[in-house]
Amino acid sequence: MFNQVIFGMPKRCANRNCRHPFYQESHLGWLPKNEVEAFAIMRCPKCKDTFKVTQMLSMVHGYKENLPRDPRIVKLESPITTKEIEKMRKKLETGNPLKTLYPGYKPGASNQLPEDK
Repeated sequence: MFNQVIFGMPKRCANRNCRHPFYQESHLGWLPKNEVEAFAIMRCPKCKDTFKVTQMLSMVHGYKENLPRDPRIVKLESPITTKEIEKMRKKLETGNPLKTLYPGYKPGASNQLPEDK
């Protein structure tokens, strides 16, 4: 971790040879500094350098939320199709789910374990 003092809400790596943008996944966590300040621990996804960014406590939660998501990690998922809904319905409607329960635990029956013979 570098000892340089970085204050504020940097959007890019502080390494002058890198300058890669930070993402929400670059944020590793928080360390309290004193009653009014905290350190945001940031790791650059490209050069793997780790930095302490000094922030006021009022900036702590907004900083991570304002960073963009990493486009390599975000999965693009399509909405549920009607074929997937029909397939799930068939799975749920096939068979009687009460028959799969243990014999002594059916609704309406006495909830005592059957005796082993």
